[in-house]
Amino acid sequence: MNELNSVASASRTSNGSNNDAYSTSIASATTSSTRPRALVASLKSPRRVWYCALFISSLIAMGSTFEAVKMQRRYTAPTIPPTPTQQWSVASITITFLLTFLTLSLQMASPTKATKYLHGTKLELGLILLLSGFTCSSVGTATNPASGMAVNASGGVSFGNLFYSTWASFISAMGALLSFLRTERGFDVSSELSSRGNRFRTWAILIVVALIVMGSSASCYDAKCDE
Repeated sequence: MNELNSVASASRTSNGSNNDAYSTSIASATTSSTRPRALVASLKSPRRVWYCALFISSLIAMGSTFEAVKMQRRYTAPTIPPTPTQQWSVASITITFLLTFLTLSLQMASPTKATKYLHGTKLELGLILLLSGFTCSSVGTATNPASGMAVNASGGVSFGNLFYSTWASFISAMGALLSFLRTERGFDVSSELSSRGNRFRTWAILIVVALIVMGSSASCYDAKCDE
């Protein structure tokens, strides 16, 4: 009887050790499989979505700008050079597209280098500010009725692709800027506006929209008066 009890206890001990070893192997395999995912997730920029949106919108805006300038050049003599507005509109949106393309290429080709030299650094802040400036300039030149590229003298949208893609580029650049301020500087604009009052954010949005409408109305008035 004692021999049977010793054999049974030895069997239980061996089964327990086998179960522990199996559990340990499963846990180590799970940890090893989740490590690459966690590493890849940590290397991704929190502004990658905004960069992708800016890449797509700036690509559409660049093609639309080329088409708009080409259409305007049909009604001018070949000896007359392009106007400064046409040159600047092409240059600003082209630079925006190239900078966004290079940024996304670096993030996809070498996430480690992008994390080390770009993500959360002053270089990225300068890049985002530069993109915001160029996209704002693109919106100004494309939607100015005096230029006649996307908006006619009456204020109507004459080239929808150019009009909406430039605005989408500007919104994407501003989204990247707000994301940088929130994740790297700890300044959340939306929370700050909400903390000032229940309707403060609504008033701020109303002021921005009113300024845009006022500028557009003034541009349409100047374009009509120049006719």
